[in-house]
This record gives sequence, C-alpha cells and structure tokens, in this order.
Amino acid sequence: MMNGPKNREIASRSLTGWLSNLRIRQKLVLIIMAVSFSSMLTVSCAFLLYEGFILRQRIAADLSAQTEMLAANCAAALSFNDPADAKNVLSSLKAIKSVAFACIYQADGNVFATYQRSDFEMDKIPGPQPNGYHFSKDWLTIFKQISLGNRPIGTVYLQSDLRAIWDLLRQNMITLGIVVMLSALFAYLLATRLHRVVSTPIFHLSETAAAISKNGDYSIRAPKHSEDELGVFTAAFNEMLSEVEKSHSAIRESEERFRSLVETAHSIILYLSPECRILEFNPEAERFFGRNRREALGENFLELFIPKDFRDLVFTNIQKALQGYPTRGFEHHLSARQGVAERDTIWNIDRIVDSQGQSLGVIAVGHDITELKRAETELEKHRHHLEELVATRTAELQLAFNAAEAANQAKSIFLANMSHELRTPLNAIIGFSEILKHLVTETKQQDYLARIRMSGNALLSLINDILDISKIEAGKMELRYDAVSPRRLFEETRQLFSYKMIEKRIEMIFDISPELPDALILDEARLRQIFMNLTGNAVKFMDKGTITFASTIEYPEPGNRSRVDFIFSVSDTGIGIPRDQCEKIFDAFEQQKGKESAKYGGTGLGLTITKRLVEGMGGTIAVESQVGIGSTFTVVIPNVETAAAIVSEESEKERFDFEAVRFDHSKVLIADDIDYNRDLLMGYYSGFDLEIFEAENGQETIDKARQIRPELILMDMKMPVMDGYEASTILKNDDQLKSIPIIAVTASALKQDEEKIRQICDSYLRKPVNRIDLIRETMRFLPHEVKKQVTEEKALILELTDHETAERVSQLPATLTGQLSEAVLLADIDRLHELIEQADAHDTRLASIMRRYMEQYDYAALSTLFKKKEE
Repeated sequence: MMNGPKNREIASRSLTGWLSNLRIRQKLVLIIMAVSFSSMLTVSCAFLLYEGFILRQRIAADLSAQTEMLAANCAAALSFNDPADAKNVLSSLKAIKSVAFACIYQADGNVFATYQRSDFEMDKIPGPQPNGYHFSKDWLTIFKQISLGNRPIGTVYLQSDLRAIWDLLRQNMITLGIVVMLSALFAYLLATRLHRVVSTPIFHLSETAAAISKNGDYSIRAPKHSEDELGVFTAAFNEMLSEVEKSHSAIRESEERFRSLVETAHSIILYLSPECRILEFNPEAERFFGRNRREALGENFLELFIPKDFRDLVFTNIQKALQGYPTRGFEHHLSARQGVAERDTIWNIDRIVDSQGQSLGVIAVGHDITELKRAETELEKHRHHLEELVATRTAELQLAFNAAEAANQAKSIFLANMSHELRTPLNAIIGFSEILKHLVTETKQQDYLARIRMSGNALLSLINDILDISKIEAGKMELRYDAVSPRRLFEETRQLFSYKMIEKRIEMIFDISPELPDALILDEARLRQIFMNLTGNAVKFMDKGTITFASTIEYPEPGNRSRVDFIFSVSDTGIGIPRDQCEKIFDAFEQQKGKESAKYGGTGLGLTITKRLVEGMGGTIAVESQVGIGSTFTVVIPNVETAAAIVSEESEKERFDFEAVRFDHSKVLIADDIDYNRDLLMGYYSGFDLEIFEAENGQETIDKARQIRPELILMDMKMPVMDGYEASTILKNDDQLKSIPIIAVTASALKQDEEKIRQICDSYLRKPVNRIDLIRETMRFLPHEVKKQVTEEKALILELTDHETAERVSQLPATLTGQLSEAVLLADIDRLHELIEQADAHDTRLASIMRRYMEQYDYAALSTLFKKKEE
C-alpha cells in the first residue's frame, strides 16, 4: 500500500532533477512552450464551454417558440374535442429532426394527442407539469400550458434530443485541436529564436564568473547587453566584483593593521605550532620574557619558559585547544626574566584553523595580573567586612519585620474582638426590634422600630466597611466569580434606595445598552457592594435632582463575543467635588472638605473600598466633577467573560413565611454567656412547639447535653470557662452526643474563624441573627411541616393582577388618591397609614396591597400606582 506514494515521490524527484540539469536555453524554451500550451488549452476549454452553453440556450429558445405555436394551434382542437386536428398540428414537428416526442394533455391531465419520431420509442408518457424547460444528459423537455382566454384547457409537452449540440461541439473540438497544435509549433519556433535575448547575457555572466574563479583576477568585468533586469543584474554583478576587489585590498590592509595591533598590544601574544614551537612573538612577550623575537622563533615554548613541574599541565591545555576546546582564564605562576620573581598570569588559548578546518596551531594571549591579584586580596578583606555589616543589618531588619508582623497580627486580633464586641449588642438591638415588629400594632411605634432597625443596619454596614478595608489592606480579600445579572443588580439598587430617593425628591434614570449581556462572570456580592457604595454616595450628597445609572460594553477582541469590557457610570446632580480633591476622596477616612459637604457625614470608607474592589477585579475607577453641577464616577472592568442568562430563583419562589412552619416537639439547647442573646433566640422561637434550655458556658453546655439529650444546640463560640470551639469538639467526639447537630452562632468576622467553625459544627450563623435565617437553619435539622394555605389577605393579593390593581386604583376617589400620592412623595409614613385605612373602606384588596408595599418599604411601587392614576 505504501509503494504508490513512494513511487510517485521518486518520479517527482527524478523529474525535478532532470529539469534542474537542463541548460538555461532549454529551460526557457520549455517554460515558453508550457505557458503557451496551457494558455491555449485554457482558452479552448473556455470557448467550448461557452459555445455549449449558448447552443443549449438557443435550442431551448427555438423549441420554446415552437411550443408556443403548438399551444396556440391546438387550442381550437382542445376546445372542440378534436384529437385528429391536434395530431395533425403535431405532425408539423417532422420538419424538426431533433424532436423525438410531443404530447397534448387535456385539462384533467389525460393524453389528448401525441407525436413520435419514427426512430424513437417512448416508454412512458410523463404527466403534465408547470410551464418551463429542463435539460438532462441527452434530452430537452418543455411544458407549456394551453389557455383559452384566461382559462387553462390543456398542456403541450415536447421532448427533443441534443445530438445537434454534441455534433457541433465535436466539430469545434477538432478545429480547436488543429489550431492549438499549429500555435504550439509556432510558439516553439518563436521560443528557439527569442530565448537568446535572456540566455546570452546569463551565459556571459557564467563565463566571467568561471574566469575569475580560475585566475583570481577580480578586475575582470562582464559585458552589458541591455537595460532590462538582466542588464541591471550584470551591472550589479560588476559592481559586486568592484566591492570584492575593494574587500580583497581591505583584507590585506586589515592584516597589516592586525600585525600592527599585535606589535603594539600590552598583552603577551604567542603563536605556537602543534609541536609547541614559537611561530610568532610580539614585543610585549619580548619585554615579559626578556628574549629577542629572533632568538625565540622556532624554539620550544615549554622547554624555554615553563618550569618542568608545570609543563604537562600547560601541554594538556594546548592539546585541548588544538582539539577544539579553547582554554579561558587559565591562571599560572610564570617566571619572567632571569632573576625576577614569579608573576601571576592568566591565559586564553585557542586554535587557528585553515579553510578546511584543520588546526595550524594555537594562539596564546596572556596578561600579567600580579597587581590585580594583590588588589583582589585587599578586596576580599573588605568583602568579609561588608558581609559582617550586612549580617548585622539583616538581623536588625528581621527584628523590625517581626515587630511589624506582630503589630499586624495584633491589629487583626483587635478588629476581630471589636467586631465580636460590636456585633453582640447589635444582635440584640436588631433582633429584639424584629420581634417587636410583630408585637407592636401602633403606627408611630412601628415607625420608631423601623428607624431602630435602620440605624442598627447602618452601624452593621459601618463595621463591615471597616473589616473590608482591613482585609483589603492585608491582602486577604477573596473574590468569588460566578454568573451574575447586572440588570438585576441595577433593579435591586433602585429598590433599596427607593424610599430615600422619594424622601429627597430624587429621580433615578437608567441608560443601559441593549448589547449588555444577560449575565457576566463576576463576584456578585462585591459588584453589588460597588453599586450600593456609588449610589449611596450620590444619594447622600444630594437634596434633590437626578441620578443616572449608565452601562455599556466594548469588545476587546474583534469578532470575539465571549469577553467584554464592562463599563458603567453613576452620575448625579449633587454638590460636586473640587478638582484638587477628586483623587483624595478615594483615600481611607478622607472626605470632601468644606461646610457644604460636612453636613452629610459619613466615614470616608465607601469610595476607598469601591476603588480597591474595582482594582481587585482588574478594573479602574475615575471621577469627573464640577462644584455645584454634579459628579460622574466611571468604572471599567476589562476582559469580563460572558455567561448564559440567569433565572432568578427569588422571583420564582414565594416569600418565606415562617408563620406557616410547624415544628414537631423538640428540645433546643441555647449556649451563650450573655443573657439578652439567649432571650433574643428564645423570642425568635416563641410560638413554636420547642422546649428551650439555656447554658452560660461550654462546660455547662456539655453537662446539660448529656442530661437532656437535645435535638439541636445553638452554640456561641466565645464564652468563659470553656469556649464554643472546645465544647463543640468534645461533643462531636462523644459517641453518644456526636449526632446532635450544632449551629454556631457567633459574632466572629474572620475567615479563618469561619473555616474552623465549619470543621466542627454543622451550620453557621453570624450575629446579628435575624429570625428568618434562624428558622431556615432550624428547619434543616428539626422535623417540621409547612402549611400550604395562605392567609385570606395574602390570597386576595395573589389573586389580583397588576392590571386589576391599576383598575381598582382608578376607582378610588380623586381626592384620596391625590392625598396618597402627596404622602408618598413627602415620605409621610403616619399620613400614609391613615390614608390606607381610609382606602380600606373603599377597597379591601387594594388596601392590603398598599400595606404589603409599606411592609416591604417599596415606596417606589406605591408611587407608580398613583402616577398611573394621574396619567
């Protein structure tokens, strides 16, 4: 199987070798013939193809016209149902020898009349088809509809052979073949005459090159025959000969200069034969060895200058150099003139070869380094002293580094402790306010509780900011990349700030590019934090106006749609920033200076964290601002990978309703050294069939666990006597208690603490804990059921569509809707509650929807309802 390709390769090489060995004249004639023959053959084929196409079109046109005439002449025969007349019309086709068969169909497709050439036999008559013609290999078939007025009454079918086309094409091929052969003969005769124009100058160039090679005379020049490319080549060849002649002279001059350099060099230069005989001896060698050049030439270098103890070593290095292994930096103690102490020398030995690469001898270049050695000894002393100084300084730097590490560790411990100490009371503040939310019914008190929760959440946000900036500075901030929907985050940002924007009469405008992908691979939590910080900063420094959230993309690689540069900006019409402070606002704890900005407060950490988060994602953030006009913060995150669209699970699930949960009777042990933390958790569990037990430290937790065998333990990790880490470890190592699930409830905020907790506990909740999170985690470990029915009020809300809601708003009294709209714009919560009670008298369902919006703090949705009514 391999012989075929191998034989073709051998044949190809043989052909290439044969062509390469031809004389230039023969090559030119062969090329001219090949080009001429190929061109004529190509033109002939194109002509034959074109002629065949024209003939086919001509025959099709002629037969189409004949078919038209048949259709017109047979219309009467079809109308009067006279097949004989139709057959008589078809007999006129005998005059057209190429027509082999014709047929007339009636309107129902039945054959009415036929014609068949005497030498042709039709196997099967085809059925009627739409108007048109069709070529096959040997036949042309045509169908034409027969009409009387505008009514089709039949069809004409015509079948013709293509023998006339093939006969004409064969004649053309014979004619073209004769023309091609005559043209090839003429081209050959012309090529044998014209090739001399090219081959003669090349032949003369070849003769000139041979003469120069034979005689070594670079003054010979080639004759120039023309001004074409060969003439230019001949001129260049002659110019090259001139340059070679100059180079030859330059080489001789270079040899003279080299000899002059050798004569004047301050290095010892020796040219030795393979037998170590001195062939050249420069003046510096004469000075060093104290021997005249004439006396030294021809003498054995080893016997004349090298002590017997070192001759073998020097001879070995010379032999290595002769074999192609040069010696570099060979140091040797060598006697100079008689009566002079030995000097330190360093030698480089390399061979000299002829044009065939055979060694002619070695050249040895030596330097007297005695003074350099002395200086090196002194330098070594100074180096040892410097190393001692460096070691001392390194020790001092290590102490400083250890001190910095200790300070950094102390900072981390301080932040962890402060986080724990601050989160612990916040846990009670936010938690008890959440419990009271369901107990207090008076509107004013509910508003006070909402403000307490908002203040607690603001303080928690401040703690998180401080921890974030600490993690970023320590290089411990980790980004978790996943598919995230930017549009959903934009909407979340609008909803979160809707109440504040309504309160301040701020309008938010979105300018989102339609090319923005549905999902990008980014850290969702950190991207949300960037949106929140930039939007919160804009809202904070405005009393009224507009915030514009714009977003677009660019493609870093043309044609690649899988990666984009994600660009978004937040513009406001606030107080603006002076130009000299635009960069400082990104520094930690730095705020805009001036009385106008001082009233807005803040920690100065939001923009710092934003900038470092953006840079952590590989992006940049910039600000453009004018005092009194507003600011624009622009973020560019390059080379972001796109992802498929995300379906939000939250939008598909009902809001979690813990009131619908029913736990089986279970025992829960709460371990915390702070009593109000235990009270808070017990308050969260109120209303459930759970038996609660308390413990104030880890040892008491272990004792009570062994005594009551609870179904669940809530464990604080920082307690006296024994902390939660040790207590959890002991419980998990006890064969009788290790099956009890443990939920860690702690205020720790360090990642290493979280990882440690997850290794010994079954779940993890960070303080401050809200009731929903606690019930969700409890449901993971305790048996329970969730009631599927909804309350009457919720059922009313779920049954009402957006269109029905808008219809019901339109039925309210105009005065009431106007007052509601004004109360929403002024963020007057007390007034809103009163007006919703009035609306309840008109439409209970609509009032329930408005209360639901109030509970969710979705004042933007309320405002949208009343805007639709006004419209």
